[in-house]
Amino acid sequence: MSKNRELIPIPIVKTSLFAPSLKNWRNLVIFVHGFRGEALSTWLAFPDLADDFESLRNADLLFYGYASKPQRVQNMAINLRSDIDAIWGDPTTLGPEIGEFLFEREKQVDNKKHPLWDRILFVAHSLGCVILRRALYDCHLDKANLVSEKHHWSTIAELCLFAPAHSGANVLRLIGETSSAISLPLAPALKVLYPCLLDLEEGSTALIGLREDYHALSVLENKPTMASAVILAENDRVVDPSRFPGDPVPVQINGQGHISVCKPKKDFLEPIFKVSEILIKNKVVKNWPDSKVG
Repeated sequence: MSKNRELIPIPIVKTSLFAPSLKNWRNLVIFVHGFRGEALSTWLAFPDLADDFESLRNADLLFYGYASKPQRVQNMAINLRSDIDAIWGDPTTLGPEIGEFLFEREKQVDNKKHPLWDRILFVAHSLGCVILRRALYDCHLDKANLVSEKHHWSTIAELCLFAPAHSGANVLRLIGETSSAISLPLAPALKVLYPCLLDLEEGSTALIGLREDYHALSVLENKPTMASAVILAENDRVVDPSRFPGDPVPVQINGQGHISVCKPKKDFLEPIFKVSEILIKNKVVKNWPDSKVG
């Protein structure tokens, strides 16, 4: 539970939580967890530490949850796209309490702009990076709705990717790191329960499709689908760290593995520093210095 603001469950996605900012800086940060992760626990102390950083304290935070089974990546991407479309178009889908607060916050600054946010930063981990990219490409390939306000969020998206699986993953190792109670001989059976694992295998149709769609779009169209930052883990034995086309050269957090790289705590602040740096560098919030309180 955030020590400075309440995390409120939202009805549109039952496992998701929303933490509105008290100030109207028109920034939305959406966290998308990885395989068998959860909306909140994947990010460990992010909610508790976020308000120590001005860039995050003055942004609305959405911790997005989804079920890793029994869907494929494309199904999950459709759900993500539909959910963000709904939230972007009508914030009351977050719930009446949140909707009322957000609109009242708008009135305080006499701002009648729509939508409520000027910037949207996605922070994703592992499988979540693949789902996010698939959703973004689908938005940009859906030309009719892209020119309308329906997919407008996808044209201003920024991406911070932790240990992304967009170049493939060692599925058995991923199962081992996320399902410690399952013996190695039984691990392949999880592909039946979790068919999305098929999409994470190197050379899968899903991963090849991401690259094909990247090359099918123009440089301008691709801009919001490219990562602002890619953060790898020194001890990651799960994902292929190869760079995705158009992405920046990745950086690395030493001493961390695939699961821990995105989990800040009081004595490990690098993940939250990386997210805060993007907000500052890309001027999601203008004319303020970022600082840690205390």
